Amino acid sequence: MAFSIYFLKMQLLSEQFEMSDAEAKNVKTMAISIALFHSSAFLQSRLATISPAVDLKYLSMMSLYRKENEIAAASAIKSILNHLWYLSEELVVFSVFDRELAESLRKALVEKLLSIPRPKRFLPGKPKFPKTGPNDLVEYPDQLIRFIGPNSWL
Repeated sequence: MAFSIYFLKMQLLSEQFEMSDAEAKNVKTMAISIALFHSSAFLQSRLATISPAVDLKYLSMMSLYRKENEIAAASAIKSILNHLWYLSEELVVFSVFDRELAESLRKALVEKLLSIPRPKRFLPGKPKFPKTGPNDLVEYPDQLIRFIGPNSWL
């Protein structure tokens, strides 16, 4: 987030100091992508009920944005792939309480959870993050259903 703040500051103060045309163009491009995509996802990332959908939506948007700006999108995708803990089985179930998601999707999440037998016991350990690569197709928001598993009962 620190780099994002620096890019936004540089864009806001771009008239105050000298930059080459190439630098000004790059700063403007980054500031626009930060303002349009990154800031919203960053600010909402701390809300556990909406974070699974927000993370998946951000990943989906960056996959589409790759056609516009390969470098910025690749950097954002690399970053988000390191922060997918809300898409683990244990936490994705919080999406049931996300009022921004369609009721039919929230119902499908509950139905998927109820179709999985509740384990008698849970082994302690680190959560397993979803296997998602930088070039994988992201199906927002329906892909949330695939992340529900036995540990979602926790």
